[in-house]
Amino acid sequence: MSLTVPGWLLAGLLLSAAVTWALRRWRQAAAASGVVLAGLLWLWLRSVTLDDQTSLFLVYGRTLMMTEGIRLLFLWLVAAAGMLFVLSLLWPQGRHFVPVTLAVLALLAVMLMIRPFIFGVLAWLAAAALLAILIEQNGQIRAALRYLVMAVIAGLLLLTVDWMLAADQAALQETTVRLVALAFIILMAGLPFHIWVSSLVMEASPLVIAFLLGLVQLALIFFVYALLAAFPWLQEMAAFGSLVRWSSGLMAVTAGLLALTAADYDRLIGSLLLLDMSVSLALLLTPVEMGWETAVLVPIVRFVSLLLAALGSGGLQAYLPAGGFVAWRGWGRRFPLETAVFAFGILSLLGLPLTVGFSGRWAALILIAQQPMVGLNLPIVLLLAMGGGIYGVWRGLSPLLAKGEVDFGDGVVINTTRMRLAALILGLTGGLWLAAWPQAALTYAHRLANVWLLAD
Repeated sequence: MSLTVPGWLLAGLLLSAAVTWALRRWRQAAAASGVVLAGLLWLWLRSVTLDDQTSLFLVYGRTLMMTEGIRLLFLWLVAAAGMLFVLSLLWPQGRHFVPVTLAVLALLAVMLMIRPFIFGVLAWLAAAALLAILIEQNGQIRAALRYLVMAVIAGLLLLTVDWMLAADQAALQETTVRLVALAFIILMAGLPFHIWVSSLVMEASPLVIAFLLGLVQLALIFFVYALLAAFPWLQEMAAFGSLVRWSSGLMAVTAGLLALTAADYDRLIGSLLLLDMSVSLALLLTPVEMGWETAVLVPIVRFVSLLLAALGSGGLQAYLPAGGFVAWRGWGRRFPLETAVFAFGILSLLGLPLTVGFSGRWAALILIAQQPMVGLNLPIVLLLAMGGGIYGVWRGLSPLLAKGEVDFGDGVVINTTRMRLAALILGLTGGLWLAAWPQAALTYAHRLANVWLLAD
């Protein structure tokens, strides 16, 4: 069979990864090439026509199918990856950042397009191995190893589940449901499998964090909900709801306590991420046709929030002091724009009103509270945990705005380039626009959900 849309997408992503890999010694050239290639892929994917012939691609006896929902998803993923590459021009990342990101996108495409699900799991395991390379930098491998171990455990569970689902035996249903719930909890960093998130925030670069917990998590949600849609009885079993409910609730409580006791920004952001991911996990308690749209919206606004936080922290990167919150006293007055972008990103990650994250967070809480099998206990726990996050954010941001002399130390040169300044202004403007007009994100999530459900 000749190359069709799925084949051309994979070929384009892998060829782009190969080109940028060849240029990895020259980071600026690799990043610039990544921007151009991502732009060309986006233009092609936007203009291509899908029909019964062009949407199927046969490889090694297996069929890859491109649906309209997957096409819309990858329009977002490729565009968002291009934005990350633009920022890597201004704030250089590791030399593997651009090629590995493109290769991971290719594997995620395979994961979503191929059936049966067992082959998608294998593609996910390969992507997780590349993500571990992306996380590791400067010899710090703790977060990469933790993430890889969790991904392998989840992958092995899903491989077992695929065999049990294929067996279609009533005696195996209870065990199957528990294994599925456990695998999903691991993939979405639920308690007690959340240990890699804090390490990730402390060791990985902000752009890698945005890619992994925003874009990669969105693709995983596609995969998880595709599995639930194919086997709807999984969500109807009491064991599934019980495990997900307890994991989400305990994860939210843990996140709130971590935010209350956070002593630096890495731990604060890590706790806010755990809180946001606990909401994503709780959405698995809603039927697919009801919760799918909100499940898509949450990681999209999470990515935007992390991108804003990355912009702000990147603007302060050359001058960051060592120590906890107190060491930042007065920095907001010296760098008001960078601080505004950084603070807006954190507040948005918390899901407060008038921020980007508000639409996803509150839509999710309302939807969860409407489910008869959930009740009000879990939404109340999620709200109380947000209270801990609010206090933690207040403790973290108040020193920035306090009066104080900023000691830059010896040899520090204050030099914000025009391009970085433009990126900060554009980021803050875009964030405020999305906060004022959340319909943009809501409309995209609604369209994506409707197209996906119609195709599947």
